[in-house]
Amino acid sequence: MFRKVSFVFVLLAIVVAVCVAPKRMVPVLAQKNIPPTEGVCCGKKPPSFPDIKANNNTAAQTYSTFSGQIAVVTGELIGGSSVAVVDLKNENAGVPVDTNWNSSSVPPTQVYSHPDWATARIGSVFGLTLDDIGNVYVTASTAYSTDSLPGGATGGEVYRIDGTSGTVSKFATLPNKGPALGNIEFSCGYQSFYVTNFADGRIYQMVTDNSTSPPTAKVLSAFSPATGAIASGFSSTNGDPEFGRDYSQFIPKNNPGTKNWGRPWAVKVQGNRLYYSLWRQDFAQHTLVNAPANEVWSVQLTTGGAFVPNSQQLEITLPTLQSTDPLGGAQVYSNPVSSIAFNQAGDMLLAERSMNGDQNNPFAAHKSRVLEYTLAVWTLQNPTKFGLGTLTFNGQPSSAGGAVYDSFGSRVWGTSDAMHLNVNDQLYGIQGLPQSGGNIHNSILVDMTDSTVNQDKNQMGDIEIPCVEEGGTQACAVKTREISCKADGTGGYLFTFTVTNNTGKPVTSVLLTPPLNSNFSITPQDPPLPGGVLPNGQSITLQVTINGGHAGQKVCFTVTLMTKDGPCCTVEVCPVLPDCCAAGSNVSVKCNPNGSYSYVLSVVNTSPNTIQHIYLHPPAGVTMTPSYFAVSIAPGATFQTPPITITGAHPGSFCFGLSLHTEGMKDCCSGEQCIILPACSAYGPR
Repeated sequence: MFRKVSFVFVLLAIVVAVCVAPKRMVPVLAQKNIPPTEGVCCGKKPPSFPDIKANNNTAAQTYSTFSGQIAVVTGELIGGSSVAVVDLKNENAGVPVDTNWNSSSVPPTQVYSHPDWATARIGSVFGLTLDDIGNVYVTASTAYSTDSLPGGATGGEVYRIDGTSGTVSKFATLPNKGPALGNIEFSCGYQSFYVTNFADGRIYQMVTDNSTSPPTAKVLSAFSPATGAIASGFSSTNGDPEFGRDYSQFIPKNNPGTKNWGRPWAVKVQGNRLYYSLWRQDFAQHTLVNAPANEVWSVQLTTGGAFVPNSQQLEITLPTLQSTDPLGGAQVYSNPVSSIAFNQAGDMLLAERSMNGDQNNPFAAHKSRVLEYTLAVWTLQNPTKFGLGTLTFNGQPSSAGGAVYDSFGSRVWGTSDAMHLNVNDQLYGIQGLPQSGGNIHNSILVDMTDSTVNQDKNQMGDIEIPCVEEGGTQACAVKTREISCKADGTGGYLFTFTVTNNTGKPVTSVLLTPPLNSNFSITPQDPPLPGGVLPNGQSITLQVTINGGHAGQKVCFTVTLMTKDGPCCTVEVCPVLPDCCAAGSNVSVKCNPNGSYSYVLSVVNTSPNTIQHIYLHPPAGVTMTPSYFAVSIAPGATFQTPPITITGAHPGSFCFGLSLHTEGMKDCCSGEQCIILPACSAYGPR
C-alpha cells in the first residue's frame, strides 16, 4: 500500500511524521497543522470598537460596556446598518424569556452599530466570520428582499471590519457580476479564509496579505464542487467554462440531474475537512420541478489548508420540510443551508434560509429550519428540536439563515423571522434557545430591526458568537494542546490538554472518563495535580496516554473538575487519533565551499514495524547524495543519516520527497519535506 501526504520540516523546530502502521504504512501529520476537532471555536471578540455619541440620526453606541459575551449579526438591521453587535453578557442572569430583551429602549442599548457598517456604505451583506485577533469579515449578498450594492461594487466583495477601530475596508473582490457571494469561514488552524461564490459555483481559499495597509486578501485557489478540480488564479465572472453552466441564474433551472451540481453557500472547517452546503432547490425551484435535494458535502484540506482535488464526499441529504402552508399547500422540498456550526462534541448545526431564487420575497418566509446532526454517522435529531419563530404557520419554522452554538450560555442562537406577531410587539431578530431544545417560550429574544410595530420580514442574516475569552466565567474549560504518537514504538497516543478552573472553589481532581464499551482507554484517568489542588481562576496543563482506537477515529470522553464538595462541571472533548508511522526532525543544514549543502535528518520509528528502506526524492535539477539508506529501525529506535549532499538547490525553502518502506517493500508511505536552505557564499554562510 502506498500513500502520499504533505509535510513541513522547519529546521530544529517542528516534528513531522513520515510512515508505518501494523498492516500498512501511513503518515502522521504534525498535530500543529491539524485544527483539533474539539477546537471548533476560533473567532476572537473584537477588542475595542469606539463608543459613539448620539446625534440627530442615531442613538449612542457604547461598545465599552460590552464586557462579556457578544453576538455579531448581519442583515437589514437597526439604524440602517448591515452589521450589528449584541451584548449577551447577562444571558445567564435570569433574563426574561419570550419577551424582547431590554425593550425599555428602542433600539436596545445592548445593540451596537458603527457608522461605517451602514447599508448605504457597504451594501447588503450576509456571510460572516471573525478571525483570531478580533477582526470581522462580511460578504456582499443578494439574499434579501431589498438588496443594495454600493457604487462600483460587483457583488464579489469581502469586507474587513477592523476589530479595534470598527472601520471598514475592502478585503477582497472575487469574480462576480450580480448574484454576489454566499458565506465565509476563517480557520485559525489553517490561517485561511474560505468563501463561496454564487457566480461561478466555486469555493475560494484566501490568506491575509499584511504587506498592504489595511490588510487585504491573497487568493490561493478555487475549488469546484461540481468537478472536484482546483483552479489557480481562476478569473471567470458568471460561468463555469468546464460545462458552460451559468451560476448567475438559479441553479436547478440549468441541469438538475447532475450529481454534484449546485451553488455552494455555507462553509465551516472541522478537523481536516471543509464542510459546505449545496443549494440545489428552494421555495420556487424544488422537487416538483425535478430539482435534486439540498445537501451538505465536505472536501479534504492539506496541512496548509489547501483543497485536495477530487476528495469531496456527500455528508447529508436534507429532508423535506413536511409541513403545510395555508398559502401554498403541502411543503415537499427544503430551503438551502446558509450556515454550518459545530459544537465541542462534533455535532453539526445547520441553518436553512427561505429563498425564492436570488430573491427572498415575503411568500418564501417561514419555511426554514435549524437542524442538528450527531456523529458518528450523521444522524438527524428531532427536526423540531429548535423551534425558531412563533410557529403559528401550521408548524412551519422561521429560521432566517444563521445559527451558532454558544458555549458560554449553553444556548443555540439563531436569526429568526416573526418571533412575535402581536400588535405593537412584532419581533424579528435573534433567538437564544437552550441547547437541549425549545421554542420562543423558553428562549431569549432580541429584536434587531427599527420597529416593533411592523413586520420586518426577510431582513435577518447570519450570526456568529466569538470564543469565550481566556479567564472568562465558564465554570471550567478544557483546551487540547496536542495529540501525538508515542515515540517508543509501543503504540498509543500522548494527549496533552489544559484545564481552567472558574468554579469559584479549589479543584481537587480532574477525571477523564471514556464512554461505556468504548474501544479505547485512558491512563491515568485521574492525573495528579501538582500540589494536589488547582486554585480557582488558574489553569494547568496535563498529559495522559490514550490506548486503543484506530487512526483517524474521533475519541470523545468527558473531563470533569471535582471539588471536595463533589463534581462541579464536566466538558466533553473529542480529539482525533493520528496515523502513526515515524517522526522526523532536522538535525542540521549548512553550506559547503562549493555551493552545495550538507543536511542531516533524524528519524524515530513510532510504529510497531521495522523500517528497512529510506528513499529521498529531490525535485528536478537537484541531486541528493546519498538518496537511499538501507536501515533496520526497530520500533522506538532512532536513525540519524550521515551528511546528505544537496546540489543544485537555491537558498530559501527547499522541498523534497521522502518514502519509508518495510521488509520486501511491502508497505510504504511518502511525504513532501521542506527545509530552509541558507544563503551561501563561496566560503560558507553569509
